[in-house]
Parts: sequence; C-alpha cells; structure tokens
Amino acid sequence: NAINYTRAENNNAKTNKILFGCRRQNGHLWLEVWDTGTGIAQEDQQRIFNEFERVQGASGDTGNGLGLGLSIAQRMAHQLGHSLELRSTLAQGSMFRIAVPLGNETLHNIKPSNQASELTGLKVLCIDNEPQIRSGLLALLTQWDCQVVTAADLGSALIQWRFPQAPDLVLADFHLDNREN
Repeated sequence: NAINYTRAENNNAKTNKILFGCRRQNGHLWLEVWDTGTGIAQEDQQRIFNEFERVQGASGDTGNGLGLGLSIAQRMAHQLGHSLELRSTLAQGSMFRIAVPLGNETLHNIKPSNQASELTGLKVLCIDNEPQIRSGLLALLTQWDCQVVTAADLGSALIQWRFPQAPDLVLADFHLDNREN
C-alpha cells in the first residue's frame, strides 16, 4: 500500500519516500511503515480496515488489489493480541505500525531436523495470473520438497499437469484473467 499510494501525481522521486523502521517502547517492538503518499481522510481511516474497501488517492486511483490486505492485517494482529495503529494526514502521508511484545532474551539452540517435511512429495497445482506470485509459490513449495506445477489459468494448468492422479493441493487465485475464478 505504501508503494501504491506514495506515487504522487507529479511522480517526483525526491518527494516520494517510504520508511520502514523499528523502535522499542514499553516492552514492545513497534514495526512502522511511513510514507509520503496521498494520506487517508479522517472519515476513511476506520473504513479502510473493512473487507473490500479501498479509498481513492489524490490522483483518483484506488491502487491495485481487492481491498483485503488491511482487513487481513488487522484480523491477524487482533488474533495475536498485537496493536495495529494508523496515523495519516491528507496530502502528507500515512504511518501504519504494529506492536509486537518483546520476548525473553534467552537464546535457545535449535537443532535442524533431519526428518522429511510433511509436505515432501505433495503434488501441488498453483494457478495465478500474476507471474511473480507463481514464481514465489514455486520457489517456496519446491523448497518444502513439493512437486509443483504453476499456470496462469485453468486451461494451461490442465495442459501442464503431468501426473496421472489429481493434485493433492490446489492453490488458486480467486480472480483470474477473463473473469475466470
């Protein structure tokens, strides 16, 4: 969001800034993202945490995406008992931050497991129209010893599937090109 909404109308690289920072405060580590984007109007600051909500930037653009990211982030923070905060001023930018409790400083030696992953050999079909997402899923799942086939749409997936049996798992984007889901 910081990247999408920091693109000012004049696209001036000297004024478009994003800062990611961490600070300790009252037993917590605050993870903060600051941007010099369009800002969020006061009346929209609660609404943007609702599912499928997007607000217009200064250029009238609502950015890319479905309006789910902040809703998911808020729900995850709540489930973990973390505080998620927003500060924003129109035409000046926004700051989102989450508080993560500081843990015990005791170090633990964790020995790597020689056991095979529970995912080893799992046949996974990934369908997504975004090449970067397909690449990321392929890299991650292959690292977990899965057998992975990626495709941009169902037709390509059916052509590329090389196993005699159905996939063990299908990861599919809900909104593909040509209104396919």
